[in-house]
Amino acid sequence: MNYPSAIPVALVAALVLSGCIDYPVPVDLGAETEVLTDLGARWAAAESNKDLEAALGLYWDDAVMLVPDQNPIEGIEALRAAFQQFFALPFTSLVSGPVAISIVESGDMAYSWANYYITFPSEEGSMTVPNKFIAVWTKRDGEWKIIANMSNSNPTE
Repeated sequence: MNYPSAIPVALVAALVLSGCIDYPVPVDLGAETEVLTDLGARWAAAESNKDLEAALGLYWDDAVMLVPDQNPIEGIEALRAAFQQFFALPFTSLVSGPVAISIVESGDMAYSWANYYITFPSEEGSMTVPNKFIAVWTKRDGEWKIIANMSNSNPTE
C-alpha cells in the first residue's frame, strides 16, 4: 500500500465522520433556572391552596415521594392518595423559604431544596412547624416535572 496516498483518503474519511457526530446544543442554564423557579412557586401555591390537581400536575406519573414514617409513595395514584391525606390536615398556611436550584450541564435534570413552614391552629392561636424538602426534576420532551421528592421536619426552635 502506498501510505502517502492513504493520508488524503483518511483525512476525507475523518471529515465525513466528524459531520456525523451529534454535538450537544448549549443549554441556557439561566433560562432553565427561571423556568424551575416559576414551577417551584406554582408548586408552593398549589400545596398552600390545597389544590390537588395543580400539585399532581407537577409530578411525572412514575414519580416517588419519601416522607417520614411511611413506605415510599410510588406512582401518580399513590401520590394522589398521599396529597388527599395531606390536604385534609387543618393547616392554615404553607410558606416556602428561598429555594436553591442546581441544574446539570445537559439541562435535563435538576434538584431544588428549601425550608418551608406549615402553620396549624392550636390552643395558643397557631403553631408553625419548620420542614425541608429536596426535589429532583427531570425534563422530558421539553417539560420539567418532579420525579422524586423527599421532605421531613426540622428541629423546632
